[in-house]
Amino acid sequence: MTLDDRPMAPEWRVEQAVRMFEYTTTTPERYIALWSHTIYCSSFDEYRYPDPVLTAWIYEVHHLRAGS
Repeated sequence: MTLDDRPMAPEWRVEQAVRMFEYTTTTPERYIALWSHTIYCSSFDEYRYPDPVLTAWIYEVHHLRAGS
């Protein structure tokens, strides 16, 4: 499945992602370095978001987390 095949996130999920993730000020690598020990499971990467930067950022965080 590609990013474009994922469904658009519901509004509540978009609001939650924007509130939780520091995607405008923190790189995915830095976020993982700081917080990977707190991420046990997440479904944020199952969706696309209205902001394509957020979509790519979440995807990269999940990709990095899977490799750690």
